[in-house]
Amino acid sequence: RRALPSPVVDWPQLRDLFAELARRGLDSRTGRPVTEDAETAAWRRTAQMQILALAAVVLLKFHTALVECPIGTATMSLFALSLAHMPREEVSEEPIPRHFDLMLSDLGRRPFIEFAARDVRLLLDIAPLQVIAAAEWSTFSVLSICERFMAPLPA
Repeated sequence: RRALPSPVVDWPQLRDLFAELARRGLDSRTGRPVTEDAETAAWRRTAQMQILALAAVVLLKFHTALVECPIGTATMSLFALSLAHMPREEVSEEPIPRHFDLMLSDLGRRPFIEFAARDVRLLLDIAPLQVIAAAEWSTFSVLSICERFMAPLPA
């Protein structure tokens, strides 16, 4: 496969940011979210906003991004959806720029389960679950971190 001349985002940098979020946010032995101190929570919120800025570009250019990096694209979609269902104060310490807030509000109006299922189906169309779980994208690790801040799903 030939590299595209202008990637949607810097995929390796984004993947590394997800890995760092997973490394700092999950206990390496149990895989469960760590109890955050103020410094870790501030770092997580800053990292989330960096990722959200890139997620906006990926969602805007979804079909091109999907061709360039399918696992990264689906992971970004899941991540943005997760942030949309979190309280805004857990997303960012600073006021969220209006264009990102509008994007999160739009995503937040959509049922989490329906859209998360769509993204997980997309991931499973790409590769078996064990491959996705072991991929360098830390997809499920990052979702574990976000999940504790999200409102409970309706029964």
